[in-house]
Amino acid sequence: PRGDRVAYGRREGERWSLYAMPLDARGRAGAEQRLCEQCGFPWSWSTDVNRLLYCILPGAQIGLLDIGGGFHGEVLRHSAHQLWQGEFSPDDEWVAFQASSGGRNARIYVVPAKELRRSSAPELWIAITDEETWNDKPRWSPDGNLLYYVSERDGFRCIWAQRLDARSKHPSGPPAEVRHFHGSRLSLGRVVIGSLEISIAADKALMNAGEVKGNIWVAEILDDR
Repeated sequence: PRGDRVAYGRREGERWSLYAMPLDARGRAGAEQRLCEQCGFPWSWSTDVNRLLYCILPGAQIGLLDIGGGFHGEVLRHSAHQLWQGEFSPDDEWVAFQASSGGRNARIYVVPAKELRRSSAPELWIAITDEETWNDKPRWSPDGNLLYYVSERDGFRCIWAQRLDARSKHPSGPPAEVRHFHGSRLSLGRVVIGSLEISIAADKALMNAGEVKGNIWVAEILDDR
């Protein structure tokens, strides 16, 4: 969150290991540090940079690396769903994530961060979206009162937002359109879902999209006889 350290995963054999690397004010990298061996790849730093949510493979469950406390291991799991995209809220009090059964439907949930090691039971999860369509990539607004996400609820892959109650983080009101991508030239749907990412800042959103361009040419056919 301070921009002075980057976390990343490195595939080592059949498993992933977590690494971090410091960056100076000019973006120059320092010596890398292996945070944990064959544990997964990272999702989200806490704002104090003491905790890191990561993806555990195989199985796609959510792990937590507590750098100061010396703990790393699974904190969110489901027997029938894969869990992805774990994201700390700006105040580190909540975690948003996606649950997918592997089909065309996926739902976004929120849980209190303090309950992470005890909140594997789905009845403790706060549902943010419905389960009628594909919802993915939950991202908190800077004040923590909106959750942005990618959804296919209107038949296209677009960016939506759900306002949350400031205290309980339950949904407040209907979801709102943020940016539609209904055209064929520039589309989120043209990016493989595993490679699609969005990032939310105070006044902008960044994402990768697929762009399609074409042209028509005239060729002269030469008779070389």
